[in-house]
Amino acid sequence: MNTKTAVAYLCGLLACGALLGAAAPARAGQPGDVMTKLDPAVHGFYFVNQFTSDVMFDIRMDGLCSGMSYTVLDYYNAKKPIANQFYMPQRGSPLESFIYARQISYMKDNADKWVEVGSNPGGVRNAEFFSWGLKGSGGGRLQELQQSIDRGVPAVLGLKSTGSADHAVIAIGYNLGRYKGDLGAFREDLKIYVLDPNHSREVLTMVPDLANLWYKYTKPEYKETFRTYLVDSKYRATPPPAVGPTTYPADGKVHEVVLYLKTGADDMRGGNDNLNLRLNFASGYQQTLNNANLGARWIPGYFQYVPIRLDRPVPKEEILSAVLSTTFGGGWGGDNWDLAQLTVYGVDANGHTTLYDQNGNPLYRFTGSNKTFTAELKKPDVVAGKVGIVTLDIRTGNDDLRGGNDNLNVAVLFKDNTRQKADNVNKGMRWADRTSTKVQILLNRAMAPEDIVGIELTTTFGGGWGGDNWNMDWLRVTLNGPNFSKIAYDKVGSPLNRFTGDQKSFTARW
Repeated sequence: MNTKTAVAYLCGLLACGALLGAAAPARAGQPGDVMTKLDPAVHGFYFVNQFTSDVMFDIRMDGLCSGMSYTVLDYYNAKKPIANQFYMPQRGSPLESFIYARQISYMKDNADKWVEVGSNPGGVRNAEFFSWGLKGSGGGRLQELQQSIDRGVPAVLGLKSTGSADHAVIAIGYNLGRYKGDLGAFREDLKIYVLDPNHSREVLTMVPDLANLWYKYTKPEYKETFRTYLVDSKYRATPPPAVGPTTYPADGKVHEVVLYLKTGADDMRGGNDNLNLRLNFASGYQQTLNNANLGARWIPGYFQYVPIRLDRPVPKEEILSAVLSTTFGGGWGGDNWDLAQLTVYGVDANGHTTLYDQNGNPLYRFTGSNKTFTAELKKPDVVAGKVGIVTLDIRTGNDDLRGGNDNLNVAVLFKDNTRQKADNVNKGMRWADRTSTKVQILLNRAMAPEDIVGIELTTTFGGGWGGDNWNMDWLRVTLNGPNFSKIAYDKVGSPLNRFTGDQKSFTARW
């Protein structure tokens, strides 16, 4: 096999077209059915096959159908329950890595069969390939399928597409009807029951289409057609990772937060250029997940799911925001990343609920200067007589705040010695000489005015030659609530405080 053929085989021949389907199982149960014990509604993944992998040099493989099929069989044969997560595992996670490795195993073991069915110039072998799947003797594919199912052993079928999206499924049963497997009468009676990773938890019925010399599903909404099928005889069970299933108590609380992140036109490089996540809760508690992309590259136009199991389950109303921050270094050769869509789900005992869903072109562009994006999931409750917003009026003196990597973080200080942080309040932007800026901080929970005792301003200046300095000439802090406004701090100076690489913090208490 030459290089061009090998790449085509790797990235196209076994690419599995990821088509969404309904999840409700349609059980086989007709007279003459011969079935294994594998039930898609029990043993199938809860997510469907929408994988896209960058194999090399941005050459992609769409789908991991054979890897998913092998993995389903691995769990089935190990008598282990499968993961019940609704979302695909992210790249680099134990489950995704296992599925990918099983895809490669299938491809290596069955390469010879696929090379043969790939030789069909102008469709001259269409009738021959089609008849393979109807031949119940003499080494025909139907004979191989029957021998496996009759022993109670599900079999992986490679499906040669009539187009470009070749596929793999698990055969779990068959029904000959009146057909004798002899290429004679009643060929149209043949039914092959399969678990299809593209449609996950249903029993699908594949039948021959004698007029078109291909195989198809009986469900009219599923349009895939296949010239023939190949029965895999080389599958060997491999112990799967222990990642399933998860159940949560019916306590009305969110136990897991799942983020769906779609990359736009510019990828996230991975390696040293990664994504950190932080969840903010109404109690003031924060939960952080560093290197959320597991050091992996996130390719353009594709999506990933990132799960966060909560340390402290809470009602969904108490999850206030999700903060995304990157570790991009900036400068020449630094990474940039276009975030095209962000959806945040809360998972409880009853399933998942959408807490946030926004998209754009891009929704946000991360650079070496702009590293933080905050998704506000919920505004604080408005409570009469209590503070919901802290407003800072800041005037810059005769030395600017540079922005980029030189930014301002703010912490609101509370009477009980806790604090609420707001990072990069200037959003990476420069605050020019002798300009005024208003910063509003939404409190995680409504607070009595007397419970707020101060503000701490901290810069990220690196110091040394070329480091930033900033003169702050005026700071006013106002506590805002429904129908009231109270100035808690109001001072001026020339400057009131000079921030440098050595002097990075200023605290205003009242």
